Amino acid sequence: MAGLAGDFLILAFFGLGSTAQGLRITFEAAHSASSPGEVYFWLGHALFLFPACCLLGYSLAPRLGPVLAHSWAALGSLSRRKTFLGLFAIFLLAVFVARVGRIAVLYDLPFTDDEYAVEFGGHIMATGHVTAPRSLPEAALPTLGLYLKDGQISRADWPGAQAVWALAELTRLGPFVWALLAAVPILALGTLMARRLGTGWGFVACIVFLCSPMALMLSLTTHAHLASRAMLALAVAGYWFSQRRGTLGGWTLTGLAFGLGFLCRPLEIVFFSAPLLLWAVAQSLRGMPGYRRALPGLVLGGIIPLLLMLAHSYAVTGHPLVPPRMTDSHDIAAVTLWVRFGANMAYNTFMLAIWFLGPLGVILIGAG
Repeated sequence: MAGLAGDFLILAFFGLGSTAQGLRITFEAAHSASSPGEVYFWLGHALFLFPACCLLGYSLAPRLGPVLAHSWAALGSLSRRKTFLGLFAIFLLAVFVARVGRIAVLYDLPFTDDEYAVEFGGHIMATGHVTAPRSLPEAALPTLGLYLKDGQISRADWPGAQAVWALAELTRLGPFVWALLAAVPILALGTLMARRLGTGWGFVACIVFLCSPMALMLSLTTHAHLASRAMLALAVAGYWFSQRRGTLGGWTLTGLAFGLGFLCRPLEIVFFSAPLLLWAVAQSLRGMPGYRRALPGLVLGGIIPLLLMLAHSYAVTGHPLVPPRMTDSHDIAAVTLWVRFGANMAYNTFMLAIWFLGPLGVILIGAG
């Protein structure tokens, strides 16, 4: 009965586009705006699709339960070598899915304006420069995402993703480099969870990552987020191994991974890594086992990416502390920080309420 109810809800969800006029996607410029189609889609997700999956899982439990229990026991008996080979096989599968998915779904082309602009910046960087002479009048150029100064043109963004595209250009691997980066978290997080909680949980981490719509669809792109999340995953895994072994080399590599992620998405990496870094510094100053070399190691590893960030800013804008992303030529400087924070917070709170609790969530959030 539960399975039939789940099937019905799934059919109802996918029938929304034919039975309701509200399921449409429109472009809204404001950060706090949500199109009617988007709200309708997520309400359908909360009211139909999520309960349907719960009901289907409940109905299939008697048949799937013994199979999963046997598989879990088999995973627990794997040797460390076989565990790594299994995780590496999933890594290769993720690379294949990212590469083939990009070709099949996106026709192997950039999907967003950010991707086009970053690829342009990477082509410039592959020549050994960070800016190029402007060949057309400014009024004749589509300047979204670009930085213009003194007859030069460059990508108004952080240098990390541009460096990835430059590497892709120089090695002639193209988007394959991005497919490799897309799969790095699979290997890093799978290995980390397998060592911390057991082999079974390592494979669960890989499967959850592969089945995440956000992770899967972004993996088909060449967005800077792929590089930052890959470096963050390596940094988190390196952090755990470093605090267990306490070697200077381990902490240095961890600091380097954090720093390389900083080159791609500095604000994102700072917020995610701050609790880990503050804890490591505090434990290092206290001389705790495993952390005694944390502070010098993290500094040694992170200083090079930081200097590269300052050098890139100086080469593009003429000031090491003013990156092109933070200049008036980019939309990030069009409104104040607090306006952006408020708009994003309002939108994210609204969407999270819908995702997790549906209409009841909207009422509860409003009351709160």
